[in-house]
Amino acid sequence: MSTYSVSLRTVIPEQTIQKVLDAARIEDVISDFVPLKRRGVNMIGNCPFHNEKTPSFTVSPAKGIYKCFGCGASGNSSKFVMDIEHVSFPEAIQYLARKYNIPIEEVQMSPEQAQASQARERLFAINAFAQRFFTDMLWNDDEGRSIGLSYFRERHLRDDIIQKFQLGYNPDQERRFTNFAIQNGYELDELKLLGLTQKEREGDFYRGRVIFPIQNLSGKIVAFGARTLKKDKNIAKYFNSPETPIYHKGSGVYGIYQAKNSIVRNNFCYLVEGYMDVISLAQGGIENVVASSGTALTVDQVKLIKRFTNNLMLLYDGDAAGIKAAMRGLEIIVEEGMNLKLVLLPDGEDPDSFMQSRGIDGFTEYVTANAKDFMRFKIQDVMEAAKADPYRKAEVVREMIALLAKVPDTFVRAEYVREFSNLIEVSESQVLQEVNKAIRSKLKKDSNAPAADIDQLHALQSAVTSPAPQELVTAKNEEPQERAIVRSLIEFGALPMSNEKTVAQYINEEVEIAMFENPLLMQLVQLFMEQYQNGVIPPMSWYTSLTDPDLCKMAVDLVQDQHELSPNWESKNIFINKRDQVYEQEVLSVVHYFKLRKVMRMIDNYMAELKDMKSEEEIIVQQSMIKLLFESKRTIAGGKGSVIV
Repeated sequence: MSTYSVSLRTVIPEQTIQKVLDAARIEDVISDFVPLKRRGVNMIGNCPFHNEKTPSFTVSPAKGIYKCFGCGASGNSSKFVMDIEHVSFPEAIQYLARKYNIPIEEVQMSPEQAQASQARERLFAINAFAQRFFTDMLWNDDEGRSIGLSYFRERHLRDDIIQKFQLGYNPDQERRFTNFAIQNGYELDELKLLGLTQKEREGDFYRGRVIFPIQNLSGKIVAFGARTLKKDKNIAKYFNSPETPIYHKGSGVYGIYQAKNSIVRNNFCYLVEGYMDVISLAQGGIENVVASSGTALTVDQVKLIKRFTNNLMLLYDGDAAGIKAAMRGLEIIVEEGMNLKLVLLPDGEDPDSFMQSRGIDGFTEYVTANAKDFMRFKIQDVMEAAKADPYRKAEVVREMIALLAKVPDTFVRAEYVREFSNLIEVSESQVLQEVNKAIRSKLKKDSNAPAADIDQLHALQSAVTSPAPQELVTAKNEEPQERAIVRSLIEFGALPMSNEKTVAQYINEEVEIAMFENPLLMQLVQLFMEQYQNGVIPPMSWYTSLTDPDLCKMAVDLVQDQHELSPNWESKNIFINKRDQVYEQEVLSVVHYFKLRKVMRMIDNYMAELKDMKSEEEIIVQQSMIKLLFESKRTIAGGKGSVIV
């Protein structure tokens, strides 16, 4: 039985959660925040998650879901409350329960569950206590005001910004904080674990420093950064919290809690190095900004940003150190397929000083004029550095080949290959050959590499060698067919077909799910089939209650139509078949095209492999396989029979 923690010792049982979700009317919940107007069977309004003038936010009372066709936000009533109120799932359930007067029936955790939950929540409580102490010292302690608050005001920070980021100060006294925490019931070992107290000397770890609390996505304090105001070069400028059960340095970015809504509204994010860069830009009106805090980017940090936007702009100092910092983490960002740009500020400037001197208008004007595509900058930068040294040039070319092989988008990668080959004055085909080798090498090293990488390899070859756009389409994305299959299952799975099978039975027999490229779609089908084999056809509310937000969003995206038929057609005696009236033809069609596309991809793969084969025996075998696949393709395309592919 699924449960969700409400407090340190109790949980909400699954039956209560389902009762609340069943009672919640999506249009009723959303109307508390967004004015909605009826349009056919749906309702529309302006999206609360991004700025728009023309309504693209659609609510489907019948399906119990919402979908914004502008920014992509989607979900059910609990997801809407979570996003609009920035609360956890249990808190959203409590909100809805209060709205519909449903009592929350809490059950006791097991001793093990309670102990684990209590320990973790206690660490959060200690950090929250520490933040309140540091903030109080900044505003109400003589030393805090004269040193800490004076420093922030010298940096031209307004009081509201200091309060927004919960900045603080730890007095320069051996155990001022530690003694106060112990007096309030916290254990010395807990303070040491969180890095608030020194392990050996047992004094305050951050004494004499201004404090920058680090928050997670939900706003909880997970760690602290602390800057010394002393000029002694033997003292580390910054101290940061150690790794703890609630904080992992490589998994978060500074400022994400304050920035996430602005990132979604603007659909891009600035990435800077330091705490003050984030705070200064936010004060100037640039709120969609986070900081890596001077460390090299990790995969988890990049994926965290990518949850809110695919567009990232790096802001760094224009000197050599700034350029070097910008290059760190490049490969991770490239591999994640983000649209990446770089702005190098004038010498001697950082984002903080630049915003202070130029203001938001000057800042925006400079960024617009100087933003560079990151890969193009990288190519030009490394080639400029190596132009006088042929050996270094050869080394740089190999580095760039390896980097180009990591660009996931086929057509973006093809464009970079063209530009790089022109810059180094080598033919595209030669560069392409080396990139292909790098991709093959990667595939050989990783036995679990997805087949999509092989598709990209052939598509890149086609992009350079073949002018026919049809071939590029043939070699690329199969997701539309996969989405159509899953949509048919969700909407029509229980309905009968003329062959005396249900839609779910037919798709299960005719479609090999293992051939899906999109892992989310594959998982949705597997979840459906598990329910179906138990005699259950899951309703839409089942999908919107999935705990995985990506699966939930995918299900909503599949079934929510952006357009609907106007009822005016029928008033004019013009009757158009609706999807639920012609579902069998739709199912047969989507299965047909799914099979056809899979065979076409297999042909592309075999053709690509054939180009590199040297052995006559291998070539003959490969040609025989290709011939069989073409026969299968003709059979499927001609509708002459069923071929399992």
